[in-house]
Amino acid sequence: MNRLNTIFFHNCLMGNMETLTELRGLSDYIMASAHVLSSEGELLFEYVRGLLEKGNTEDAIAQMFERVRPAWDETYRDELGKIWNNGDYKLIRTAKLDDIISAAKRLADRLLALYPTQKEAIDKATTGVYRFFLPYNSPVLTFVNPFFDLADYAHLLTKETGDAEMAAISSDLDKAFSEAFVHYADVNTNEQHLDHYTLSVCLVNNEIYEGNNINPELIKTFIPNALCNFKQGYEQTTFHKLTGWGNWLYTNQQVLGDNPRSGGGGPLK
Repeated sequence: MNRLNTIFFHNCLMGNMETLTELRGLSDYIMASAHVLSSEGELLFEYVRGLLEKGNTEDAIAQMFERVRPAWDETYRDELGKIWNNGDYKLIRTAKLDDIISAAKRLADRLLALYPTQKEAIDKATTGVYRFFLPYNSPVLTFVNPFFDLADYAHLLTKETGDAEMAAISSDLDKAFSEAFVHYADVNTNEQHLDHYTLSVCLVNNEIYEGNNINPELIKTFIPNALCNFKQGYEQTTFHKLTGWGNWLYTNQQVLGDNPRSGGGGPLK
């Protein structure tokens, strides 16, 4: 199969490790947002124009951000002022994703090793990690939008556990993300935001992961074609097979349904 130069996601929540891991062998670059991607089409239009003018993806994306930034920022505020989101967009070198995957495996392994003795600290970090999508004043169950910032999670776990190995893993994740991102832009219109976003990872607790105590009809209300057993589907992903991340989801007991840090909705800053 011929390799693509760039996969350009002009849609929401595609900056997740599970999807990117599957696609990393298909292209040299992937353009993606971990947030809800709000745009009136200016991003894709300017990317195509940039390719025609610059002849390569890296320069085209740099020009795209320069030209669309004011208009792109404004799309994250609705006309009635009722919905305020944060946003991000980045050009990712797919060759560098393996370093992120390697660090994520070490993170999963360390979480499993520490949880029996550091449950309270790890649970505290899990309840505080940045969530990429939670509609304003509208609680959404975690199985619908389980998107949380991977580097932020490692930072909080390091802070709460005080574990030296966790700190080393977090530092390696930061370095891997820095090397993977060629161009990056974000917009923050919500009081709850990070200074810098990375990529998202699935984060649920064991009851959600196993499908226990969840009404199948409720799940199908949100996702008509969903598997009622989250574990069954997740463990088919390449990300899980490479990192064992699902083993942590199977172990984690902390509920995330009321996670307070959300990337969508909430007070305007």
